[in-house]
Amino acid sequence: MNNDTSNKIEQISAQLTGNVKVDRPFLYENIVATSKQGKDEKYYLSFLTTMYYFFSDVDNIEQFKEVIALDKRPADSLAIALKHLSELNEGEKAIYLGMHAASEMETLIEKRELYPPLSGTDYRNFDSRIEEVLYYADNKANNQLIVAQTNYSRFYTVLVSLYLKANHASNAYKYALKALEWNPYSADAYLNLSKANNLLGDYNSAIEAALNAVKYAYKKPRIADAYRQISLNYTELGKYKIALAAQVISAYYDPSDDIENEIAALLKILNRNQIPPAEKLLKVLEEANIPHGYN
Repeated sequence: MNNDTSNKIEQISAQLTGNVKVDRPFLYENIVATSKQGKDEKYYLSFLTTMYYFFSDVDNIEQFKEVIALDKRPADSLAIALKHLSELNEGEKAIYLGMHAASEMETLIEKRELYPPLSGTDYRNFDSRIEEVLYYADNKANNQLIVAQTNYSRFYTVLVSLYLKANHASNAYKYALKALEWNPYSADAYLNLSKANNLLGDYNSAIEAALNAVKYAYKKPRIADAYRQISLNYTELGKYKIALAAQVISAYYDPSDDIENEIAALLKILNRNQIPPAEKLLKVLEEANIPHGYN
């Protein structure tokens, strides 16, 4: 970001009043003007659209859609805005806006002829270089990869998190699959799919999704969450030894009071006073075809 962009962002920020009825039209005017300039103002426009989406509500949904059409990277700005709305306990509004945003972006994708893909062409998003390397490892054929300018997968992942928080299982499931269409190497998307399947009562599918999360996760909290999901779903299936072994692995990667309480509850069910030796736990996981990373 250059100094000119930083200065413009500071100027706009200084003119925001905190009154939505004043700030929203002010931001909209600047978005339209910037879009007409023809030069690439991606950072400045991203700031304007993020702020606009944050101030949006049910009363301006048509203009909201118009801004999405003007925004060259709508998924990124929307993901930030919806996440902040959720953190401010505006989850219902965030879901409403996210639902309309998803529909509008899918329409725009079709108009821009990204779908159906040209033969041999894959349109994808990646959150890291690791995921891109995995893509090339799995696609050694002469496929042309096009990485979309805006991260649709991340937007869908944020939207799924909102639906999960509201216990809207079917919508969470639907958009988790959308996230995986764009990024089939996203541990977060697989974790969300696991949680959605759990809410739907499909525990075996939830375990399968969590195992994929283990496969693609490379950050300890994500790995821990994946094993925890495996444990929770095996608990639902009444397979408590497997659940305990998975939960202990989860605690190893990212210990927490919740996980410790869940381990204690499983020990009580199994009439045990202490956690079995590591060798026994690992054998339980191996027999259930659950990877554990220990040799």
